[in-house]
Amino acid sequence: MILADASQWPFLGSLILLGFFVGILTGIFGVGGAFLIVPFLISLMGVDPALAIGTTMALSLVTGTYGFAGHWRLKNVEPVSVTVLGLTTALATVGGKWLQDQLRSATGDSFEVSMKLLLVAVVVPLACLMWFAAKRDVKPFLSNPWFKIPPFISLKRAGLQDVSLTAMLLCGIGVGLMKGMTAIGAGIIIVPVLIWVVGLPPLMAVGTSLGAMIVSSIAGVLVYAAKGEVEWRFVAALLIGGLFGTALGLRLVQRINNANLKRYFPMILLLVAATMIAELLLRR
Repeated sequence: MILADASQWPFLGSLILLGFFVGILTGIFGVGGAFLIVPFLISLMGVDPALAIGTTMALSLVTGTYGFAGHWRLKNVEPVSVTVLGLTTALATVGGKWLQDQLRSATGDSFEVSMKLLLVAVVVPLACLMWFAAKRDVKPFLSNPWFKIPPFISLKRAGLQDVSLTAMLLCGIGVGLMKGMTAIGAGIIIVPVLIWVVGLPPLMAVGTSLGAMIVSSIAGVLVYAAKGEVEWRFVAALLIGGLFGTALGLRLVQRINNANLKRYFPMILLLVAATMIAELLLRR
């Protein structure tokens, strides 16, 4: 493990650059960057998976808050969705951490590989589904009569009526469980859920995702920090680049329209999925 070498400049420099790149993605796409940072820390730096996940959640809390403030000023936030998904994912994140602990106990020495396989199993299908939905201009699932499950709520800022609260809660539980286990979920899963399940415009989905990320990240950081699974030195290095990157991302997102954002998002996921699969194959 590289914890003993954490003070070396090359290592810290790589974290600063990674934080800057992830910050750009946070500002533009509303993601916390766990899908990049967690594999980077585990595969290239030899960091324990649980420590990598807890550290990433702490970073997401700060950059997510900064990004959310920017999108709030741009009126890219749907407050009812933030409340519903934020609280639901926060509670489910605690359950996801418990599931991760059970997986560690069950897999023993193969825990690291198991976590990587879980990440691939989530990212690859999600990337393919988003790519397909963007190409075919798929209508939101909750607009289908089959998903009209009471009770209903109105998302006034998005102009949506009779949205199933039950369906949104179920989505929040699923996202929270995944976030608690892998740190992935706050943005990389909530954004497509808000676009293709709920029906929010992509730019509003990005800002709303960051709001939900803040709440779920608070729960995640508290749980992981209580177990000593947050490396604050890594967080500080990532934040140096992350805050500058988020500021740049907030400027760039104002030049991207909703249609292009739908196309760009799955491309990033496919790239990350390919990287993780290649890493797993090279280990064999």
